[in-house]
Amino acid sequence: MTLAPFASADSVTPADIVAGKLIPASPSPDGKLCLLEVFHGGTTGNSVIFATTDRKQNLGSADIATEWSTDRPHKRRTTVVWNPDSTRAAVHDTFSKHSAVSIYRRVGDRFERLETHDILAAACGHWGISRESVISSGQRPMRWSAGDIVTIEVSVRLKDGRQLRRAFPIHAPLEGKSIQQ
Repeated sequence: MTLAPFASADSVTPADIVAGKLIPASPSPDGKLCLLEVFHGGTTGNSVIFATTDRKQNLGSADIATEWSTDRPHKRRTTVVWNPDSTRAAVHDTFSKHSAVSIYRRVGDRFERLETHDILAAACGHWGISRESVISSGQRPMRWSAGDIVTIEVSVRLKDGRQLRRAFPIHAPLEGKSIQQ
């Protein structure tokens, strides 16, 4: 899923942040950060952003579909798992047929998306199946271990009706290559 160009987090005004809707279960362990669904500068453009819980600072966009654009509530659809020191977050939205986890890290006063390996391809390799045999798949962040490891559960439904599920440890460093949004 990619945000539309008009939905840049930079077009969110302070009033938009104050009026933003809190994503359920998104506040960070230190209570200082969260995800908000916001509109952009008095337009109908909307997105989900990382923000401070005092609603004073926009820290960048998260790749999550908004309730307004999907008519599906975030509860039971969106999962946010923070690392213990609130510097990284694994975010998942089940909206897509092949939903994937996005991992973000805080760099200064912004959150940026980390580049990760293709988790579905790695899971298929582990199971010894071809990606073409997968008709739907999902990834769900479960927990952060000590350090840079986040556990992500991958589940797939195959053309032959089988369902496979397994948790994989994923390296999510505080430093490294990010994806330009």
